[in-house]
Amino acid sequence: MTSAAFTALFSLSKKAVTAVTTIALFLLLSLFASTTLAKNVIFPEEYEVLKVNGEKYRSGFFDTEHVIPLSTGRHVILYRYKELFEEEDGDGHVTIRSDHQVLVINKQAADIYIEKPQHHAEKQARAYAKKPKLVLSSKGQQTVDYSTFALAEFEQQQYQSVLDAPVSANQEINTKSNQETRASRALEMLNYWWHQASAQEKAAFRKQNNL
Repeated sequence: MTSAAFTALFSLSKKAVTAVTTIALFLLLSLFASTTLAKNVIFPEEYEVLKVNGEKYRSGFFDTEHVIPLSTGRHVILYRYKELFEEEDGDGHVTIRSDHQVLVINKQAADIYIEKPQHHAEKQARAYAKKPKLVLSSKGQQTVDYSTFALAEFEQQQYQSVLDAPVSANQEINTKSNQETRASRALEMLNYWWHQASAQEKAAFRKQNNL
């Protein structure tokens, strides 16, 4: 074998080793990402998930639960209670729905489960729909950091954050700029959630804030 041929073969082998190493590293990183990020928030079918972090949520027609893969960190989920019952005369069905609700959750690296509401009669379901309450649990019994709000209540918090955002004139310019940025974002969030609200929820919000 000539010197040139040997050099070419050595160079080719080196490139092949580099390519294999790169592929192996990529697969390892992908496996790591899937094990650390692909954890779920799981709603039973008695809840209708509408939006996740502002994006419309779509579930399969025959799904018996809503499995939402989320990374660790803060997430906002718009949902409502929705359950079907037979009418008392047995001629049809009636659907019980709550107003829109908001779940704010600080996601951990574990699956989180929303417990199924235990209602065996339409009367119980109607009472629950007036003020639905979520019960969350996680695999391994880790504490779940979350808050739930009626949509009108959540909008009130966004509205209040806009009111609290202005700063006094004698503060430094960069602090004022940061406050104005936060105010702008809060205003955007308020506008977003306003458009998710029903006419009844908007009326409740106006009344609560004397608007």
